[in-house]
Amino acid sequence: PDGTQVVYLALHDGYWGLYRRASNGEGAEELLYQHPGANMRLLDWSLDGRFLGFSATDLSGGTLYALPLAGNGKSKPIQVFHSESQVWGSNFSPDNRFLAYSLLHESGMQEDYVRPFDPAAAPGATPASGPYQVSDHGGRFPVYWRRDGKEIYYVAADNQSLMVVEVSSAPTLELGKPKLLF
Repeated sequence: PDGTQVVYLALHDGYWGLYRRASNGEGAEELLYQHPGANMRLLDWSLDGRFLGFSATDLSGGTLYALPLAGNGKSKPIQVFHSESQVWGSNFSPDNRFLAYSLLHESGMQEDYVRPFDPAAAPGATPASGPYQVSDHGGRFPVYWRRDGKEIYYVAADNQSLMVVEVSSAPTLELGKPKLLF
């Protein structure tokens, strides 16, 4: 978030991992997390620098994760959400209270959602609210937040239209109706 480092996904010795390195290319890469499965997607680094958001999909479905970056670099990811369907994403809201993602339904339609993110919640705990559907006629990964958190952007199911949804998150999350941006 401050431009001094980059984080990337790489395959080393047959395992996918999340790595960090100085953005000027100096120094060695640092392994942050090695995933036991395949098909990982690194999508976001929270604006405060505390979490990486990634997803993984395999034969058992898809899972959203948040990897805490504090400490000695041996953090374990927080499982935010698991579905029997494919899941893509993990985009943090600017205030880190929510994650946006895409989910493939059994109907074959992909839709975009937002759900609360509480890193202190117990594993498997059900959030008090959500998930909230963002798209209304299909949406495509990735889903992006405006820097101030007042809008969410996504590509419509036609793969040609950029949609915008107004967001209010104080005191609770409220989403407007999707509108064509262009």
